[in-house]
Parts: sequence; C-alpha cells; structure tokens
Amino acid sequence: MSWLDQQLHGLREDLQTTPTCDTGQQNLSISTPSHQGICISEQNETTGIDAILAQREARYGGFRNNAIIAQSLKSVLQTHPSWGSLDPFHQEALHQILSKVSRLVFNPNYLDNWTDIAGYATLVIKELNENTHD
Repeated sequence: MSWLDQQLHGLREDLQTTPTCDTGQQNLSISTPSHQGICISEQNETTGIDAILAQREARYGGFRNNAIIAQSLKSVLQTHPSWGSLDPFHQEALHQILSKVSRLVFNPNYLDNWTDIAGYATLVIKELNENTHD
C-alpha cells in the first residue's frame, strides 16, 4: 500500500458517521485527537479528500507521471533474473523504496520520503537479523 493509499485509508477510518453535529443530520465527525469535535457534512467529505490530493500533487507532481516513474523503476527490478528468488519482504521493501524514489524526483527535499526509505530499509535489516538469511 503506497503512502498516499495509507493516508487516504487512515482518513476514511478517522471519519465516522455520527448524528451528533449541530445540524442534526447524519454528518461525519473527525475523531483523531488533533481534530476532535470537528464536524463536516457528507457533501464535504469529497472536498477533504480533494484537498489532500491537491496537496500531494503539489508536493509530488501529478499522480499519472509519478506512477509512470514508479512503475518504470519497479519494472527494471522485476525483469532481473534474481527477482523471483527474493523473499516477499525484499520485493515489497524494494517496491516501497522505489515508490518513494519516484516522489523524490519531483521533490528531493521532502524529508518524509527519505525517512520512509530509511524505515523500509530498517525493516529489511530487522527481518534479516531475526531470521538469518544469507
């Protein structure tokens, strides 16, 4: 799951249908601690997602162009003869890292992408240390 997918999934989980907003109609209430008590109508749910998508486009460029870069990088790895012999955690970490690299092409100074890359590499290191792979 890409970072954007994770963010959108988290947003959807944070939005809970509740009748407690001032309008008395079925509304969406944001339940995360930093947004406690904020109510938005169901019509505005799309606006919130659109705002997130606009922010991501400004930070990473257009989704289509980013997908082209990411998939091109990933296809290079997948066509290597040893790709099929990698463990799924190797493959997934490399896919996630390349997704972050594709974003860095547009915005190389956005720290979160570098942090995510370090995180995926750290997960592989932990997996290797715990399961002694050669």
